[in-house]
Amino acid sequence: LMKGFDIDETQAEFVAELKLRNINEEYILNRTKDIAKLEGEIAELEEILSSEENIKKVISDELAAVNKKYVMPRRTGRIEPHEVIEVSLEPEVEEYPVTIMLSRDGYLKKMTDRVLKKATTLKYKDGDKPFIEFPSSNTHELLVFTNKSQVYKCKVAAFEDTKSAQLGSYLPTDLEMEPDENVIWVIDPEDYKADVLFVFENGRVVRVALSGYVTKTNRKRLKNAIYGGSKLLYAQVLKEDRDIALVSSDYRLMNFNTSLLKTKTTTNTQGVQALTAKKGRSVTTVGTTEKILGAGVSAEKFTAQSLPSAGALMKENDMPSLFD
Repeated sequence: LMKGFDIDETQAEFVAELKLRNINEEYILNRTKDIAKLEGEIAELEEILSSEENIKKVISDELAAVNKKYVMPRRTGRIEPHEVIEVSLEPEVEEYPVTIMLSRDGYLKKMTDRVLKKATTLKYKDGDKPFIEFPSSNTHELLVFTNKSQVYKCKVAAFEDTKSAQLGSYLPTDLEMEPDENVIWVIDPEDYKADVLFVFENGRVVRVALSGYVTKTNRKRLKNAIYGGSKLLYAQVLKEDRDIALVSSDYRLMNFNTSLLKTKTTTNTQGVQALTAKKGRSVTTVGTTEKILGAGVSAEKFTAQSLPSAGALMKENDMPSLFD
């Protein structure tokens, strides 16, 4: 500075110090601006991260910008949530009607219409006999109730079609039941939108929503899934209300309509006492008055208007088959 501007040392030091101050001031101002800019960017990013909708908008905008920038069309597309199609990974099951037959010893037959039409007799083990029979479909599920208050869920398609000369599937083995566990009843819940009626030996009846047996996972066994205070005698899917007749061990008959029962959502509820409790009295037969008394016999005196009810004592001319 002294040589270039022909100034003395004092003047040169002053000029140098002045220049340094200006440089420092400009640097500080620039850094302050940078800090303010970074703070703004951080606030903007935090706002984006605070909302999933904002994040998706940024991604969508960036993808749209890329799409606009490059002439070559996208090889992949964007799909809106409502356009997503769920694909089942389970193998497709063929749908066709079948008849489910359960024997007293726990053998299940899955019979097609073709086999039933041709069959003259069906095979059973010595001492075994038919117990339950109902129509179903290969795409449906079955609920198998046992003496351990457990329910086993199984798919009809899991069983092979039974030929007339075959015993069928032995459920205690196929469902891997406990050594002393026996099959009591089997039903087809179809879409699980109806109710199911249970009748127990002690005279209690239960109406349960089948939706209570729906599971999110493919659980095969449901514990404590039915009232365990007495032996299950009868189960029936209720698509509409109907009359049910109970015959007691002391030859009383009580007929009631299922509209008297409230639907319960707890599967192991004890329900209500339908047949008036009495020491030594139990239910021996469940059915309809027409099947028990015969066609044309009036059921009026046996029909209950409320529960519990003792029904009425059957006389010999009411049900001769009991006394033959």
